[in-house]
Amino acid sequence: MGTSIQQWSPDRIREFPRKIYGAWSSHDSDRLVAFWTEDVAFEDPTIPGGSLRGKQAAREWIESMWRAVPDIAFEAVGEPFVSLDGTRLATAWSCGGHFTGPGLDPPGWAPTNDAFEIAGVEIFEFEGDLVCDDTVFFDGTVFAQQIDAMPTPGSAGMRVGVLMQHFAARRHRRAVKHWGSAPA
Repeated sequence: MGTSIQQWSPDRIREFPRKIYGAWSSHDSDRLVAFWTEDVAFEDPTIPGGSLRGKQAAREWIESMWRAVPDIAFEAVGEPFVSLDGTRLATAWSCGGHFTGPGLDPPGWAPTNDAFEIAGVEIFEFEGDLVCDDTVFFDGTVFAQQIDAMPTPGSAGMRVGVLMQHFAARRHRRAVKHWGSAPA
């Protein structure tokens, strides 16, 4: 469990999101990882497996994001919120850029040069003045559709995807009926 940031002034609380998103937008990994503990737990829908642990693993993942989206920039939106127990700070953000660099791997998407603009929320838990747990929430479907990695609703690609899902579901139901469970 994190330690309290209740002693932080309102100005310091307001400044924290601006500082960390400024570090993200600077593309300076030393500046960004300085916000985290050595064993930071980091959760984000774009991380393979959804999470990672440790400052070095976070640095490597962030640098891969910067290679894939060289102009990525973040901005804090609105006022941050502090949990009642004073251990967590939540803030809304927006982020945008162009997917022009080496593909996001996994899943192995190739660059499309498409622009994207997404919004999300991040919850930071603190150990002293450093973030020990960083959890990111955003709609990955919107991101994937904006970079042409997923078809948009009503498109031919979506119709093909739905047909493939129907085929897979039918195959799954038959396997369960025949073997009592679906093959792995």
